[in-house]
Amino acid sequence: MTVATERIPIARPYLDGDAADALRPCFETGWITMGPAVAEFEAEMQRTIGVPAIACSSCTAGMHLALLAWGIGPGDEVIVPAFSFIASAHAVACTGATPVFCEVDPDSGQIDPQSAAAVLGDRTRAIMAVHMFGLPAPMREINELARVHGLKVLEDAACALGATYDGVPCGALGDAGSFSFHPRKVITMGEGGTLTSADTDLLDHAKAQRNHGARISGFDRHQSGQGAYPSFDLLGFNYRLTDLQARLGLVQLPQLDEIVGLRRAQAARYFAAFADLEGVRPLTAPKGCDPCWQSFSVHLLEGAPVSPEALREHLNTRGIQAVQSGQVLPAAEYYRERTGWQPGAFPVAEHLVASGVSIPLFAGMTEAEQQRVIDGVRECWS
Repeated sequence: MTVATERIPIARPYLDGDAADALRPCFETGWITMGPAVAEFEAEMQRTIGVPAIACSSCTAGMHLALLAWGIGPGDEVIVPAFSFIASAHAVACTGATPVFCEVDPDSGQIDPQSAAAVLGDRTRAIMAVHMFGLPAPMREINELARVHGLKVLEDAACALGATYDGVPCGALGDAGSFSFHPRKVITMGEGGTLTSADTDLLDHAKAQRNHGARISGFDRHQSGQGAYPSFDLLGFNYRLTDLQARLGLVQLPQLDEIVGLRRAQAARYFAAFADLEGVRPLTAPKGCDPCWQSFSVHLLEGAPVSPEALREHLNTRGIQAVQSGQVLPAAEYYRERTGWQPGAFPVAEHLVASGVSIPLFAGMTEAEQQRVIDGVRECWS
């Protein structure tokens, strides 16, 4: 077997020389922290999602700020799907509230509304809908459940920039949403996030808390010539985004339709390439959803000639990065003792993690690179 020398990563940023040029104003003006570029990026995100937006240091930070703005804290509970990334639960736990886990749908990997309803309690304050891998969660059912019980809905839209549900962008479907710009996401600024909501009071509160509790930013103070410190009337954090990061985002946001289009085409090619393989089932989007395909996850069922571990190992020996698909959150060390989790408590989530392999999918992947991935997978069935 010949191993290719050029490794295909699980993700690669969609950046070119324009990105480096975009940083030049920061060096020319000397303004590199939260300033004019952040404000411009927030305006572009508002145009993209359709609701107001504030930038922050990560998706986790945005979710934390939203929960705090709703007054969620010790003694409260927030429903979180058991199949996700650890940040979904951590954003809740960092408020002092308790994440209460529920099951997910076996076909899409998204939150199961019936399971969420089953774990509702007197202390439930909100439901977190995670758009896992850029496949939208069933927001119609989740919003209706929340409306009946007087709950808030927070979208963990870390992976979902460019995805839509019934034609509405993710991030504008609940009471608030939060996006990630980590290198594995649809667009990247290295790190960073954006909190979106039609609730301007929530955003005003979050805007102050991201900046140590100050309701006026350092840039605004600089522009006004004000030398004195502003009022700090909230307990706050340093959750600011830098202008360096924002300028990288401003290069990519105008390309969002192109980026998502490339991802959708690659996902369609994977579906077609694996359709005849026994025991292979990729996650599929619920009806009415248009995913952005932040990741592509295949699941190996009974009848597959290879285990997920063996497939990952085979691909990695071929110079193709393949990784585990998601986590069972209550099984993570931090939550295991707190929840009393035992194997079998969340059979669907546990099966999805045990059976799943995420394979490379990113906007800049060439046709030849994708064919190498396809050939690498199919070799295990030949």
